[in-house]
Amino acid sequence: MVCDDFGGYKASFELGVTEIGCMAHARRKFFELHATHKSQTAEQALRYIQMLYEIEREVRDLEPDLRRLIRQEKAVPVMEALHAWMIAQRQIVHDGSAIARALDYSLKRWAALSRYLDDGAVPIDNNWAENQIRPWALGRKNWLFAGSLRSGKRAAAVMSLIQSARLNGHDPYAYFKDVLKRLPTQRASEMGGCCRISGNCFNPARHDAWPHTTGEISVVTTSLPPNDTNACMAAGMEGLGASMRAPDAFGDVHARLSP
Repeated sequence: MVCDDFGGYKASFELGVTEIGCMAHARRKFFELHATHKSQTAEQALRYIQMLYEIEREVRDLEPDLRRLIRQEKAVPVMEALHAWMIAQRQIVHDGSAIARALDYSLKRWAALSRYLDDGAVPIDNNWAENQIRPWALGRKNWLFAGSLRSGKRAAAVMSLIQSARLNGHDPYAYFKDVLKRLPTQRASEMGGCCRISGNCFNPARHDAWPHTTGEISVVTTSLPPNDTNACMAAGMEGLGASMRAPDAFGDVHARLSP
């Protein structure tokens, strides 16, 4: 698991999950310190870390085995120099200072931060995953009050559907618009065909189709009486905010991607 130092992950490590430190989080400590105080020590740390990321750009498109070999050849010496430099700096800075806290964050997690060097399939950070969940993290405060536990679960299902469409290279709005127009008159036995994503029909501007160009999203409306059809369409067309105002509009939703 590539992650930061959040305490909630510790239990999984005790169960055998391997911890991989996120270099972006380690870098952020020094970046913030340099941005606010122009710390020369933080600037030097950033130079070392920049060298590591330059190596990652070089090996980005390579096979994992070759990526590991190049990391061992080029990144290991940089990591060793960075580690020695951090230890030396930590001995001369005051305990409790901002630079001491930044150094301690990396030094205490050094084994985890170094593990990416031994596995070419492991990334140097978890930026990709964080970017995927960023819209939900930014909107968390706005969506804090969903109205009920059921509507909160349904909001999570809608978010999953949106991300499923995106991962298949489609425009979520175009997909929902198409499905919700046909859903009210669709027979239950033909529900799979109603909700199928096929090719790039929901993103005509995209011609570089992903390997996953076909997916299927099945919708089971276990609590959607006929007179709620309009509410369902309104909730889907207007977005997540509408689903909050009409918490009973959606039935249970399950997303499944098929290659």
